[in-house]
Amino acid sequence: MGEKELESANVDMWHESLQTSIPSFFGVVSDVVHVLILIRFLTQEEVGLFFVCYAFLYLFSQIPRGFGIGIRKKASEVNEGRAAYLWSGFILILPTLFLVFILFLLSQPLLKTYASIDIPLDVLFAFYLATFGFSVLEFSRYYVAGCGKPAIAEKLRTGIAKTTMPILTVLFLSFKPTVTYALYAVSVSYIGTSIIIFTYAENELKPPTKEILYDILLFSKWSILTSILNDFYRRFDTIMLSAFVGAVAVSYYDSSLRIAFLSATFAVGISKTSNVKMSGLVETNKDITEIASKTIVVTPLLILPLLLVSLFNAEFILSTLYSPEYKSAKIYFILLIIVELFQGYRLQFESIFNSYNMPEYNTRISLASVILNIITAPPLVIYFGGLGVLYSTILAEILRLSLFEFRIKKIMNQFLLPKATVIQFLIFAVLVILLHGINLIFQLNNITSLVLSSIFATIVFYSVLYKFSNSVQEIVKEYKNEK
Repeated sequence: MGEKELESANVDMWHESLQTSIPSFFGVVSDVVHVLILIRFLTQEEVGLFFVCYAFLYLFSQIPRGFGIGIRKKASEVNEGRAAYLWSGFILILPTLFLVFILFLLSQPLLKTYASIDIPLDVLFAFYLATFGFSVLEFSRYYVAGCGKPAIAEKLRTGIAKTTMPILTVLFLSFKPTVTYALYAVSVSYIGTSIIIFTYAENELKPPTKEILYDILLFSKWSILTSILNDFYRRFDTIMLSAFVGAVAVSYYDSSLRIAFLSATFAVGISKTSNVKMSGLVETNKDITEIASKTIVVTPLLILPLLLVSLFNAEFILSTLYSPEYKSAKIYFILLIIVELFQGYRLQFESIFNSYNMPEYNTRISLASVILNIITAPPLVIYFGGLGVLYSTILAEILRLSLFEFRIKKIMNQFLLPKATVIQFLIFAVLVILLHGINLIFQLNNITSLVLSSIFATIVFYSVLYKFSNSVQEIVKEYKNEK
């Protein structure tokens, strides 16, 4: 690469992060709308079958996602000839998916016998199409991001796929309200969107060399394992709840998770952009300590304010959005936002290790977290009930974050714990105490409490943080100076 400046190293970090986060936020909202449409047209059993298929869809798509992460990394290391990485993706992904589909077809008798999962052949065919569409969509956004356009990739993914999928679902289910047609709608939306996304990056026919394929495979063997482990890790709580507690606990968990995930959308946008920029900087032998530190600083800037509001208004929020029956999900909701805080930090550390071309550390640390989660979840569920799965998850996340920090210490010769991060949590703690005192003294009603806590979370939190944190001031200044 020599001393040649890489386009990826010059990505406008904060503009791209914000532009990537906003579509992610609306994408989560669109997912909620999609669920409401399914409930309108399908029976409860059919909705359940749809989400069983969707769970496998996400699990299988972790393979092309892992390849996509590797291709994003390698494409961000060059300025020219990126189309070779596009075609290398298809060469690696399509045969792998075909093999997975064959194995899944052969496994149907076992699933039906031992797991009570019965997927009819017409639904299975539609599921394959939907999985193919989602896999290609995932690959397309990672490839385009590697070409220095992470915000465009996310905007198109959300703007097109997340908009057309609810619309197509209504049209398809109006014609024939079945799980098969619901999955057809998903496949058409995802495949169409991926085709459009590919037009925004180099797409001429350029066969990859053996060296390029080998290089991607070396990196992706770790990113694929990490993606599969993380996906299993995120679904393990639901598995434990359904097995040990029951459907009510699952509904509390899943309904709360949909809202909680909104808090992590900014952290997701940051990680997608920082991975591209830091990869370019590392490739040109530039230090990434400063920018890595700033990604840690900005990760909780949306999560902590939403956590502050939820601590005092969880019951009101859940009963308003869903129904009064969901008031009992209050602790689930609050703990899930805390889990999303840990997940936000996880994304940043994984981006850092990927940038250093060390994806194996992400895999090993994820494996350690999964093992702790599996060991601690059953006894905690037995003792604490449904909340035990979240206590187990938080313990696993603490272990993950600790392992990340100790590994970073060996690479950067310092822990990645910026002063601004400490200030954030101190401000958060003070505001919690103040709001708790105000609520005790004045016995606020639901609306007043929501308005007051929202003001504290937005105006007071951000104002005080900006006043006392030099790092935040620098980030705001950099954002204003970016073109």
